[in-house]
Amino acid sequence: MKVRRLNGVLIALAVLAVLVIGRLIPQQGETILLWLLSAGVGIAVLLRPVLGLYMMVGLIPLTNEIVLVEGVSTSRIVGMVTIGAWLVGKLARREPLSALTSGSMTWPIISYTSLVVLSGLWAESSSLWTAAMPTVVRLVLMFFMVSDIVTSWSRLRNLILILLCSGLLATTIGAYVFFFQGTLRASWGYGTANGFSSLVLVLLPFAFYFFVHGRKLERSIGLLSVAVGVVALGASVTRTSLVIGLFLLLYQFWEWRQVGQRRLIVVVAIVLVVASLFVPWDAIADRMAGLVAGDEITTIEGRGFRWRVAVLQILDHPVLGVGYANYGAAYYTYAGKLDPRVLFLGGSARKVVHSLYFGILAELGVAGLVLFAWLIGTSLKVLRSAISRERELDRQDTRWLLVALRISFLCYLLYSVALSTEDSKLLWLLFALVEVAGRLAPAPLADVALTPEHSSESPYLAGSAT
Repeated sequence: MKVRRLNGVLIALAVLAVLVIGRLIPQQGETILLWLLSAGVGIAVLLRPVLGLYMMVGLIPLTNEIVLVEGVSTSRIVGMVTIGAWLVGKLARREPLSALTSGSMTWPIISYTSLVVLSGLWAESSSLWTAAMPTVVRLVLMFFMVSDIVTSWSRLRNLILILLCSGLLATTIGAYVFFFQGTLRASWGYGTANGFSSLVLVLLPFAFYFFVHGRKLERSIGLLSVAVGVVALGASVTRTSLVIGLFLLLYQFWEWRQVGQRRLIVVVAIVLVVASLFVPWDAIADRMAGLVAGDEITTIEGRGFRWRVAVLQILDHPVLGVGYANYGAAYYTYAGKLDPRVLFLGGSARKVVHSLYFGILAELGVAGLVLFAWLIGTSLKVLRSAISRERELDRQDTRWLLVALRISFLCYLLYSVALSTEDSKLLWLLFALVEVAGRLAPAPLADVALTPEHSSESPYLAGSAT
């Protein structure tokens, strides 16, 4: 236990040191700091791979906030060094790589990414496809690294807790920007306002989990994450997040009602009502009015218009698409057919369709969508089987952790209807966590120090049915 606490303190100090030094050093010292950071992370991962993983995941919600080198996030630097050191360590120890391919999701992952790679043969723009490949490689390697390192329930729980703590810091920054700077829809934390709100929705189920099942400090973190997350979510003024957030709450309340936890539903409802008093409802109402008026369909830059462009690309290339990351390359050719004014607007060729599913259909065709559906279906099947096994064994803590993971996963998939997330670290991290859950479900709980708060004796779950 002392070693775990020490690891947590070291990680927190390392992140704080990066923030402070990044602000203090002159511009010419950035390269030196980058090499020092990379070397430190590499050594840490070689000696203790799980530390590098914790650092990498902890930096994901703060992608926009911790940037040492212009144009390159610290999250990406730490991620690349962590993955590289992990691979070197496995090769140096001569560990068999065959164990990495034994999971339930291995073949769906390999099949989908193989099509992504092969799409370069018919891509509209080979340069855009080439530029996207390093990200694809990093995401796939991250999936295998997480599933390889997270070998116990305690590691899975710690990893999610670190992600939640980092997300709490990101949402606090978002709330600060809103209250003290009056800025709405700012790009803080994780990507744009849409990316940030999707992060909050992914973390909320885990916040509920730690609020109910955590130790005292973990419960406080869970409660704060719920309250601050709701305010930050409102400040993002994203219409999609309101719809998905409602789904999240209804699903979570339904799960609690299944085990007779009406008191818990009332407590959480009160917290949500208090937090909603600080949400900018006027700005949200204006955004919703634009949706009702059909702005997303009639406006050239709206999602509806971009989806119509995707439909034209799909009709021309129904089987294999226009090539991965090539929606933008073919955008103006098809957009001009819908509205010639687009040709005079200019803008970046890196147009995105703002929909994971329309994007896959346009870039990889029906073949790509079928393979991705296979990946999603396998993920949901793995989760359902794991939750069933934990329920049969009456292991309340791990069962509710997996329920939180399922709600988080479904929320992100739903949000992806209106957001391009095929190259999102969050999506691929969720895939990896699902794979880990499938491998751990039959495992014993010897590595988890269950306390009354972690078991069915929790004050919220006392006397509940399984």
